[in-house]
Amino acid sequence: MIKLALRNCLRNKKRTIVTGLSVILAVFVVLLIMSFMYSCFDQLAENERKYTTGDIRIRNKKYNEFESLMPIQFYIENYSELKAELLNRSTIKSVESVFSLSASLYKDGKLENMAIYGADIGSVYINEDTILYEGRFVENGAREVMATPIFLKQHSLSLGDSVTCLFKTASGGTNAATFKIVGVVGYLNSEMNGNLLTFTCLFCSFEK
Repeated sequence: MIKLALRNCLRNKKRTIVTGLSVILAVFVVLLIMSFMYSCFDQLAENERKYTTGDIRIRNKKYNEFESLMPIQFYIENYSELKAELLNRSTIKSVESVFSLSASLYKDGKLENMAIYGADIGSVYINEDTILYEGRFVENGAREVMATPIFLKQHSLSLGDSVTCLFKTASGGTNAATFKIVGVVGYLNSEMNGNLLTFTCLFCSFEK
């Protein structure tokens, strides 16, 4: 069979060469597409782990049931004690608190939808990996925020301006707070570079 195959291949060398090159090209294209797809999948999974879930995510069970409504009344109680207990375990390197809120920006007598993220200093949202275009990072417990360039452009704001945000509180009411924009930032995850403000979790006590 091998001799017969070789004989057929050598019978028309041009056709054999063209066929071989076609197979090589097809294999190369398939490998290129598959490597691109799997690299995208890996990056998406890494972004989800890095910016959303972490290696382990601890949440109130009821929050999971109504997550689409952002029910911030279902928060983790005794968070400080839980964090200290987790950090005492040798298998845990760090514990970060992160939460998101749907809010409204009050400007010129109008309300505009936006998103707010609260995070610990040193977390993925506020650390050396965050791209700082202008200004500085927020300080713990201060009424300060960092804004993305898209947020500033969309709302005609700039570094140093103050913004007033309205949001739902954990008790079911509505609260308002005014922040100073102290930094213009970007994130490696492009999904985080939209209409977004970031402040520190130590300021989040006003929510409750």
